Amino acid sequence: MFVWGEQSGLDISIDPQLHSIFFTGSEAEDIAAGDADLVFEAFVAGSRPEELDCTDEADQVLFRRALGQLGPPAHDQIYAFTTARALGGKFDLESLRVVDLFVQLDILRELAEPTIIDVS
Repeated sequence: MFVWGEQSGLDISIDPQLHSIFFTGSEAEDIAAGDADLVFEAFVAGSRPEELDCTDEADQVLFRRALGQLGPPAHDQIYAFTTARALGGKFDLESLRVVDLFVQLDILRELAEPTIIDVS
């Protein structure tokens, strides 16, 4: 999940499955210079779907299979594992469900402190 700020661009990436928050830096200078559209287009053009997907325990990508089995999540939903990884849950298709995004993030936050990684 990516957090895109109107003035900063992509500066936070949240991986609820790995219980991690990544600070990725900011494109504030380029956006302030009037290049917001270019910054966003560069992000989209440089993102390959397979790089954005996660893999299961058998090293098979999950998103397309989850989409086929569970259908598309709404704008306020995500695919989540029935037992969180932080509690030793399995990383497989059978353990995925479509859940409320905000409720799931609250639950995961209560389980343990997320790992915060600064990659800027």
